[in-house]
Amino acid sequence: MSDGNNKKSQENFSAQSTYLFLPYLHTKLERMITNTSSQEPKDASNPESSTKITNRNNINEIKVTDKTLSSQLTKRTDALALKFKKNNWHKASDQSLKGLVKMMRSMKKLRKVKIQYKTSHTLTDDDVKVLAEGLRNLKSLQSINLSFQSCSEITDVSLRNLSQSHSKLASLESLHLNFWDCRGITDRGLEHLAKYLQRFNSLQSLTLNLRECTQMQIRDKGLSDLAEGLSRLTSLKSLSLILWGCHQITDRGLRSLVQCLQRFHSLQSFDLDLTFSKELTDDGLKCLGEGLQTLTSLKSLNLNFFFWSNSSITDKGLEYLGQSLQRINTLKSINLNFPESKSITDEGLNHISKGLQALDNLQSINLDFTSCCHVTDKGLSYISESLTSLSPLQSITLNFKQCKNITDEGLCNLVECLQKLTSLQAINLKFWSCDKITDAGLKNLSQRIKVLSSLRSILLDFKYCPSITDEGFKHLGESLQSLSSFSEGIKREYWNSIHETLTKIYTVQGIIVYSSL
Repeated sequence: MSDGNNKKSQENFSAQSTYLFLPYLHTKLERMITNTSSQEPKDASNPESSTKITNRNNINEIKVTDKTLSSQLTKRTDALALKFKKNNWHKASDQSLKGLVKMMRSMKKLRKVKIQYKTSHTLTDDDVKVLAEGLRNLKSLQSINLSFQSCSEITDVSLRNLSQSHSKLASLESLHLNFWDCRGITDRGLEHLAKYLQRFNSLQSLTLNLRECTQMQIRDKGLSDLAEGLSRLTSLKSLSLILWGCHQITDRGLRSLVQCLQRFHSLQSFDLDLTFSKELTDDGLKCLGEGLQTLTSLKSLNLNFFFWSNSSITDKGLEYLGQSLQRINTLKSINLNFPESKSITDEGLNHISKGLQALDNLQSINLDFTSCCHVTDKGLSYISESLTSLSPLQSITLNFKQCKNITDEGLCNLVECLQKLTSLQAINLKFWSCDKITDAGLKNLSQRIKVLSSLRSILLDFKYCPSITDEGFKHLGESLQSLSSFSEGIKREYWNSIHETLTKIYTVQGIIVYSSL
């Protein structure tokens, strides 16, 4: 693809466009859909400068890096928001943190602080202590975002240092802590974190990321202590707990967490990621469902359960969850992920569909049953038919990748049901490596998709479907051109022969349809 075509295609893509998930095209297409107009130009007189001062919602914000700290130490003392980001990698020393703290001490009006360190092998618990001390006297702080992703020297001591500071931050409303891949974090650290959280009675939003703290050191005891700290935060409106890869968590730990949920009468958004928590069973899902029923203000629910091998969560667990969903009719957005399960069948999807039917305020739905090998057209039809009763639905994402028993019949039934949703604006259907979907299925899809006049965004993924040929995608491309909501039609047809793999991509404003042949 020429540079001229690249430049032209950037104009054709909107900021809301979707893009390929092919590894070798991901980066290029991501650049194409980036809204470059929103990026601020660097100072031409100083090419290394990365300091930016912006005004968002009437808040003066300053962005700095370690290269610009020295020049900013005595400037912008009236700023209300500060952002600092550093990818430290393997550098031998790091003095940026001390300079940053010195800078913050002069910014008495700060309301928002976002500090990100990534892949630092020199950032230590002592550095976090310095940072914590620098934050504690900023009495106007309303939002703190601290990220220490893959900082190998961070341990429980950092959480203890945090718990001993911030005593004066009574106005804090939002807290985001990211310890992704900090493998020195254990149950002891969560105990310190619980004490830290108890100080913020006015906290409305909390995100805690403990993804890949996988040294088998986070267990039920730590989750129980964390739940004790969370139980004091009765003003929470948004809670996100990412416990991805914490293998030792069992139903007992989940039960402790659920007990504290009953105090969150104002909670509107709940995100729980227990990916690879292979000790969880149907009883855990039953307990979780009972806790969710008490959240009378809940509008957004995101649950992630991902397993590489056989799990103890079966259709029975989905039955418990489906029964609970029927009692949470305040939901507007739901995301349920149960991929790679060999214990979930069509009957499990039937239970989920019954829960979905009761959510008459639902506007967005995302279901992932990737590689659930016992799911067939029957299970897909249960989900499809449940959607028809949800008239407010605006966005649907269904992921049935590598479900080898789904055929053209299941796809046809799905699209028939989608036709009945007059408010639908976005669909994202993923069926790659579904061997039994053929050109006939895509032709049927092409004929029926024409009536979805309200659509603004489409992503259809049929990659690695060996029974689909160019002919099937030709029918689909022609149908997409006729959609009235895409008045400009197909902008350009790209052919890409990277790695001698012919990839045909149809692009429309807000749409990419592709196949690897």
